Amino acid sequence: MRCATAAAASALRRAPVARRALAAAHSHQQVCAAATATKAAAQKKRVECVVTAQRAEEISNELSNVESPRPSDSTWPVLAVEAPAIGLDCEGVRLGRFGRICVVQLAALDGRLFVLDALRPGVVEALQPLLESRAVAKVVHDCREDSAALFQQHGIRLRAVFDTQAAETVLLRHAGKTPHQVSFSELLRNRLQVEDPPDIAEVKTMMVEDARLWSRRPLNALLLRYVLHGVDRLQALRGVLLQEAAQVGGAALVEDIASASERSTDYCLLNQEFPTAASMAKIGTRLWAYVAAKTTQGMYFKLNAGRVGCVTTPSALSRFSDVELGDAVLCCVSGVSINGTYLFLDRYDPDWDYFDHQLRPSSDREVGAYGREHRYRTSVAGEDGADPLLVRGLPALELAEAVDAWEAGYEDLGLPAALDER
Repeated sequence: MRCATAAAASALRRAPVARRALAAAHSHQQVCAAATATKAAAQKKRVECVVTAQRAEEISNELSNVESPRPSDSTWPVLAVEAPAIGLDCEGVRLGRFGRICVVQLAALDGRLFVLDALRPGVVEALQPLLESRAVAKVVHDCREDSAALFQQHGIRLRAVFDTQAAETVLLRHAGKTPHQVSFSELLRNRLQVEDPPDIAEVKTMMVEDARLWSRRPLNALLLRYVLHGVDRLQALRGVLLQEAAQVGGAALVEDIASASERSTDYCLLNQEFPTAASMAKIGTRLWAYVAAKTTQGMYFKLNAGRVGCVTTPSALSRFSDVELGDAVLCCVSGVSINGTYLFLDRYDPDWDYFDHQLRPSSDREVGAYGREHRYRTSVAGEDGADPLLVRGLPALELAEAVDAWEAGYEDLGLPAALDER
């Protein structure tokens, strides 16, 4: 078995990235070997709790010290089943750009599980070589807030990420189904036939009741079981998702998963120009919004600011008809909820201020509450609706003589003489 696997890996190194990933996913031997290794690791878990930066650095160096057959291929670890990989998850208080990472969990291919205390000085920073390595895939479920927290709080930019939620979204869309943000529990149930133990629901209830749960020490056995459950099956999920992508869509679909995962990782760069969440919660503010959910009744966005963006009016929804789950869209703030948690958004348009009901385009001439007219046509347009500045240089066919509209005098355009004299 080892000789066959080594020969296959050697042949794959000579192929392009997508073809190697496709061949790897199709390889029955490799898929079976990965499943066997995952099952063995689940049966015998070796768990280590890490509380010092020195030990975290040793783990980082060990797991990142791998030889990539094609170091220049940044997508190879993400797409190839046989590539080096680790499972990664984080827990924290208001996890995200303005929150705090409290626990980091890692799952190695050999079955070892690491729980690192992120509140200890230097522990997270010690993981930087591993988390930024392009030679080791980081398998994460919904990496957006994890990526934002690592980048903004610790200066770590995640690289070579395989996002299981993003991968499932790509597969749902390819199958003609309505894509949605699949939860980790749903993915385990549908892909690996694994149900959450009762402990998981209990911890989720504790998280709702105590917002600072993960910052408290020591972590009890219940919380440790929760964090281990969230990381030790990520490797198996990656193998199953890559295999299905290769079977139903080939190399192109596998590449789509890599692109979707990269977009999720880049979420950490969204709206960095706003120093605080409150600074963007102003009507008329222009910002980028990441589509998190889309239905016929509304759309919801992640803003990388601890706030939720939403679109609920039919007119505003119509302007997002071409937007899909996972897209980043340029929007403007049209309203703010009373508690400031929700920002109501509209599609940014360089010509119309949709966020201002007084300035929205209308087919009829109306006068708003403040006495300002708002019309569909500009105020300088003629009866034919054409702006004179847009037709300059065109022949004025309606004139007795072929006069250039840009050079015509006031009498030719029917304007008062006083205006022409200016």
